[in-house]
Amino acid sequence: MTGTQQHPVGSIDGRLSSVLDGLPDGLQAACRRIVFAGGKRSRAGLVAATAAAAGEEFDRADLEGCAAAIELLHCATLVHDDLIDAATTRRGAPTINAREGTTMAVLAGDALIGAAARLAIQVSREAGLILAEALQSLCAGQAMEEFFRFDPSLTEPDALAVVEGKTASLLQAACLLGVSVGGGSEALREALARYGTAFGMALQLVDDVLDLTSTEVLFGKPVAVDFVSGTLTLPALAALPDQPRLRALFRPGLSAGDQRSALRLLRCGPGVAWTVQRAEAYAAEARHSLNMLPDGTLGFAELADRPSRYVARQLQELVHPTHRHLLALP
Repeated sequence: MTGTQQHPVGSIDGRLSSVLDGLPDGLQAACRRIVFAGGKRSRAGLVAATAAAAGEEFDRADLEGCAAAIELLHCATLVHDDLIDAATTRRGAPTINAREGTTMAVLAGDALIGAAARLAIQVSREAGLILAEALQSLCAGQAMEEFFRFDPSLTEPDALAVVEGKTASLLQAACLLGVSVGGGSEALREALARYGTAFGMALQLVDDVLDLTSTEVLFGKPVAVDFVSGTLTLPALAALPDQPRLRALFRPGLSAGDQRSALRLLRCGPGVAWTVQRAEAYAAEARHSLNMLPDGTLGFAELADRPSRYVARQLQELVHPTHRHLLALP
């Protein structure tokens, strides 16, 4: 099968369902609810698109295995994130920690990681290594975020390192899995690794903006939770220096009134518009990483445009109309 004949990403749902059938009975229902809760399969899409961009022949089963593996690892991180954040809903569905409890959430996340690893290593040793390295980076990013919880000394480089570990590493892994399946030169591999990292940075910064400007109904998960839970995202970092009151509110156990005050202060500062600019800059960086490739790379134009389109679409569709002025868009 050639890269130009890639199958629809949606066809991996059958592979995902088959894998979930193999989980212990006590975990199957909970994991299915999360895996099939309506995500866009964007990481699986990157595996398919980068395999096509490699311009070499690839095996459909290998592509499905890698695409399903990255989706399962992503879902595992969502399960564990919900547990850490004590979130009650995800994409409109109850989280595992809310319905089945803490222990089951830990076990379900671990089971999904195991299933992802099994799929990847069945494809190749390289695919298994890519997934393992992504998991290490995810854990490092989460650990760093925990280290700085409720710590106002967090710097911008530290905050970006958290983003790179927790989010960008998974998109980079999706791109590397695609190249692993599709073949391609070392130069293509390096370019797509940079592309995936920059795309992931843009994706997370947009999420940080939406935490302050969207609603739970639009966003599919609770909003206005990062600052209250002790996480300083880029919008908050930009707002803190000039707002002593906001700095004083960066502590555990805020009352409902103080939470509303903190949210109001975050929205009236420069952080939201500044973070939008940073997200757009990372999207441009992703494009530039592909501009360095020789002409004729299959899938180049679509891939190059994807991060900027993603940023624009998310802001257009998910920002509540009452908050659009915060974006300072032309």
